Amino acid sequence: MTPDRRSSPSPRRLLPGVPSIVTGAMLAIVIVALVAAMSGAMRLRGPWYDEFYTLYVAHSAIPLPHAFDRWLADNHPPLFYALVRATAWLGSTVEERRFVNLILFVGAAIQLAWWLIPQHLRRIGWVFAIALASAWPAIDRAAELRSNYLAFAASAVAVAALIGFDRGYRAARGVEWGMLTLALLVALNVHLATSMIVGGLVAAMVLRRLLARDWPGAIRLATAAIVAAAPMLLHLALSFGRIEANTRSFWIQGGFNSARWAIQTEVVRNLSANPAVTIVALVGCGVLAYQSWRARRLARDADLAVTLGAGLALGCMVMIAIHLWRPFVIDRYLVALHPPLAMILALGAGALLDRIRPIFAVILSLLMAFSAMTAIALNAGATVARPSWYGTGQAIAAIRRNCPTTRVHVDLRGNRPVLDAPPTENRAVIPFAYRTVAAHFGFSLVSPNDRTMPLECPTLFWTEHVAGESVTAESLAAPLRAAGFPIGRARLRRIGDGHVLEAWPAR
Repeated sequence: MTPDRRSSPSPRRLLPGVPSIVTGAMLAIVIVALVAAMSGAMRLRGPWYDEFYTLYVAHSAIPLPHAFDRWLADNHPPLFYALVRATAWLGSTVEERRFVNLILFVGAAIQLAWWLIPQHLRRIGWVFAIALASAWPAIDRAAELRSNYLAFAASAVAVAALIGFDRGYRAARGVEWGMLTLALLVALNVHLATSMIVGGLVAAMVLRRLLARDWPGAIRLATAAIVAAAPMLLHLALSFGRIEANTRSFWIQGGFNSARWAIQTEVVRNLSANPAVTIVALVGCGVLAYQSWRARRLARDADLAVTLGAGLALGCMVMIAIHLWRPFVIDRYLVALHPPLAMILALGAGALLDRIRPIFAVILSLLMAFSAMTAIALNAGATVARPSWYGTGQAIAAIRRNCPTTRVHVDLRGNRPVLDAPPTENRAVIPFAYRTVAAHFGFSLVSPNDRTMPLECPTLFWTEHVAGESVTAESLAAPLRAAGFPIGRARLRRIGDGHVLEAWPAR
């Protein structure tokens, strides 16, 4: 991983022979399409349980000291909860509050430009942006009120900062070190998995400096990382006992194969998100490999790609080791893998674009931009179609419209594992979620003690957030009869991750 300073392309060759206005227009179109898709998905996607949890614990009516203590009880560090509370002016619903992620998008875009443009990384930055826009978390994670999109954006900024700092730190200006520390501060304090991934990247970059005997560069980078990691270390020191207790009995599948499969799935998703970028990058990596073989040392961009790959491997090994102790590796926690993978692709693609004729560079750039537009459309459709609490809520509202005396009960028996699991906020969030969805669709919930069942319309027993639960109409109706409901016949409707039992009284 020793860098070769002599192999760097000329700073003047941003996209060789391609007018910046052409590639700039392509990128602008992709960004506009991405923002439109993000905004549409934020409004149209139905909420799921974890979003109700965020909305509940970040409510501004909760005294801040109590809220902060509750945030520390969660496995997620409190940064995103604080952001959601600070942006209460966005609205009172999950859909409205999701737009905090659009604010994060703008902030991340400004940071990416700050790091990549001045250090003659426009060409690499262009491909990096196209690859990021194509990745599934760019829309799917943006259209949810959880910290996963912040992890995705923070990882992208951290990767750009590491690459930009590598190019420009020799100016010995404190502002670059300060901005690097800020980028790492956010990335290392969003989520435990993100901290491990970004931490692995930082460790690999420090090792790269050490192998090059660049002691000042290694010290400056390591110091920034230590300062940035301090809040996460403090969070773990204060909350490790609660985090460990929360995960003793966890729903995530354990074992090496579970973690390996989740990581492999994200890598494949990333490489298949924009086939044009991946193919161009693979050819470019071949060019870098040949150049390195000819020079008997790694070309600069090859060196950076290898370093990022080593950092990813290190971060994944740490995650797998912890997963074997306490299962926690799933796709939504691995969004921070996508930006370093996108940068590796960008380094390879940039190497090819820098060495071909202008007309071919234009064609390849157009193909990559078109592939990104296709990915954005597909990702937006898949995001909006995800199961949510609105599936069962909408079905109940339709039944009540057809038969206005329909009565709706909440059946919490299927939610018992969540209600009994730490943190204790689950006991309040589950009823809060049912009430919120009922209010959204304009129907009321019957008191749990009311056993009245109308003759002309069904009585509905509603259960949500029970993915994979194996039940039948009779297995649900029998305990309800024992509880005093005069149920005769019943029909079970499964919708998304929930179900609605339609019951009529015995005659």
